[in-house]
Amino acid sequence: MPNGIFKKSKSIRDIETTGTVRKLSVITDDDGLDEISQSRNRQPEQDREAEPEEIVVIEEVSDASEMNQVGEDIIKHNQLKYETNIQNEASDREEDIKEGEELYEGYGDFGAPRGVVGNIASQYKIWLLAFCALFIVGFSLTYLYSGAYITLTPKQETLSITVEGTASKNALPGNVTYKSQLATRIQSVSIPADKEEYFEKQASGTITIVNTFSTSPQRLIKNTRFETADGLIYRINASVVIPGKKITAGKTVPGTVDALVFADSVGPEYNVQQTTFTIPGFRSNISRYNSITAKSKTPIVGGFSGKKKIVDDAKITEARKNLRIGLEKQIIDEVVASVPADMILFPKAYTISFESMADDMSQKDVIVITEKAKYNGFAFNKAELGLFLAKNSIPNYADETILITNLDTLSFSPRVTAEATSTFGFSVSGKANFKWQIDQNKFIASLAGKTRSDFSSVVNKFKSSIDKADILIRPFWKTNSVIEKDTLKVTVAN
Repeated sequence: MPNGIFKKSKSIRDIETTGTVRKLSVITDDDGLDEISQSRNRQPEQDREAEPEEIVVIEEVSDASEMNQVGEDIIKHNQLKYETNIQNEASDREEDIKEGEELYEGYGDFGAPRGVVGNIASQYKIWLLAFCALFIVGFSLTYLYSGAYITLTPKQETLSITVEGTASKNALPGNVTYKSQLATRIQSVSIPADKEEYFEKQASGTITIVNTFSTSPQRLIKNTRFETADGLIYRINASVVIPGKKITAGKTVPGTVDALVFADSVGPEYNVQQTTFTIPGFRSNISRYNSITAKSKTPIVGGFSGKKKIVDDAKITEARKNLRIGLEKQIIDEVVASVPADMILFPKAYTISFESMADDMSQKDVIVITEKAKYNGFAFNKAELGLFLAKNSIPNYADETILITNLDTLSFSPRVTAEATSTFGFSVSGKANFKWQIDQNKFIASLAGKTRSDFSSVVNKFKSSIDKADILIRPFWKTNSVIEKDTLKVTVAN
């Protein structure tokens, strides 16, 4: 019989016995099977199943006794394999039972592991506590924010206007009152000298003349002399009137006036700082001489006689021009920043004047020029001006309280200069945004003690100033309750 490969059999009788069997071996691993398959020139993948079976290899044997021996070996092998399988199955069943018992011991009354049951119970408690806490907080907030919340939208209208009026410093019927915004600034600049020539100039400065002589004004004519204790004479170049003295609360308040004086002669000896003056023309009247005096307000400077480096007139003119431009911007910025929030100062609502002070030529190789600016602005109360413009712009105006929200964008033009008068004319033009003002206190008083069903009728009483009104009552179950005054919260929408 040729060599052959047979599947494992339960007994030797299943094996074909034609011929003689020489040798038997049992192969249970893949490597052995591969060796046999390769020896017979067959592909291992074609003969191999998912799990290799035991293969019995039978070779030829020389006689029957040897064949019987082979059969016995096969029977023993099968018996051993069978017993091993039984033991393995028993062991597997014991392990399964043990695992089942351990798993059962770990389960609780609800059919879940004891640890899991504990966790679930803890989670239920946490969620319950959280829900209770949220409920309490929500309920508390409901009462904390309880009340009637009302939002009022005021009536608004935009109109193109052109209104003329009269402004006065004091309240007058039909006029708009203004408040003066006064400011004075002085600024100097040094200019390098660029040429030399013989030069003569009188010193000059400002003095304050004082009258304690009489309650009547005292007039001084042009060229009135003022004398220092050193005998230096200065003269005023224009007549002045000194106000009379006043008696206030038992005290004498002298009348005063400022005046510009010039040295009686040229030369640096007339350049002085702070000093006092008498009037030589009053020496014949000692009482008047001692009671009408003067004192320096600014240093008296600029006196010179001799060769000196000077500055071209064109440069001085240009320097003064630039000084005035800078002074005007500076003084306007400062005044506008100081205007109260309820007032408005229009860009053109002011006058400004400049005064060229005496040149200071006391320094070597430079000349110092000085300019003084006097500003007078006219600030208006926003509410008063808004009502004036409303009365003269809105048809069927019924004396409602109205503000103009864009006053600063309107064009304001004074018709006359107000520098020397307390009354002047003006015109205002542009697109004005009128906004009606709601009397919140009156509205609250009208709604207090009413219910939500009365809300529309209360709003209707203010229809001239209210465009829209909304109400929200909290908590919701108090919707039909009486609205208490202290629970009303009114907001005016922009």
